[in-house]
Amino acid sequence: MKTMKKILLVVPPVILRDDDPNFNVNFPIGLGYLGAVLEKAAYEVEVLDALIEKLDQQIPLEDRKGFSRVGMTYDEIKQYVTESNPDCVCVTSMFTKQFENTLFVCHAVKESMPEVPVIVGGAHVTAAPESVLDDKSINYAVVGEAEDIIVPLLEAMERGDDVEKIDNVCYIDKQGKKIVKPVNAYPDVTTLPFPARHLFQVEKYIT
Repeated sequence: MKTMKKILLVVPPVILRDDDPNFNVNFPIGLGYLGAVLEKAAYEVEVLDALIEKLDQQIPLEDRKGFSRVGMTYDEIKQYVTESNPDCVCVTSMFTKQFENTLFVCHAVKESMPEVPVIVGGAHVTAAPESVLDDKSINYAVVGEAEDIIVPLLEAMERGDDVEKIDNVCYIDKQGKKIVKPVNAYPDVTTLPFPARHLFQVEKYIT
């Protein structure tokens, strides 16, 4: 039996051209809804926006001249995860060109806490779940919307049950086979709680 009491939701840093003047930070509304659903189900929820926390920090990339990673460093994310000590980490991946930053976070999580399961979701994951599962730091990839999926998935993980019957959850089974599912479940938006804005430092998104 695995304990699933504290869930850490993470927004990754981003990679930008050093001369890019058109970068805007948006409130991660998807994680706001997810946080609200988790709190309603009595989970302890914490949010780490690794971009907004260090928005003024730009680390040049050694392998790409003229590009920098904006946000928290690998070691800063590792330290945060270790101190947070979550039972599960959920990482968003909205844009394909930024997916390497999702992996950046996933690797940091697994290096700091190897036994903690990592769930990824978002538009890129929905578009390319099979390739997402190629990375060993990812335990589950949720396609489509996660609001109706996350609690059944966490409960199954806690019981040690197979997640085969849970819609929208892609993973690698015990035989090493990729289980990739289509989007079969959609949340009823009229029943969703309002986004858990109290989990975020909302003032940081106002510029």
